[in-house]
Amino acid sequence: MNDIKSFFPLVFGVLKDWRVIATLIAFFLVIMIAGFIANYSKKPPRLKSENPLKAAPVQENEDAEGGETDSAEEETAE
Repeated sequence: MNDIKSFFPLVFGVLKDWRVIATLIAFFLVIMIAGFIANYSKKPPRLKSENPLKAAPVQENEDAEGGETDSAEEETAE
């Protein structure tokens, strides 16, 4: 029982030491940087012909034209 009472203050004393805290921070920074470098990949270059800001050309089909003529006929009938 006496060993346990002296064990916890010793552990807390070690964990509160500035050298232990600085070592842990440095360790985590190195691990995070290594993980970033290991998983880093460049994005593939975009082709100049592919411009996402340009709208895709509208393809006209018979259904779209038929829908426009129906609404035009309804307006004239009223």
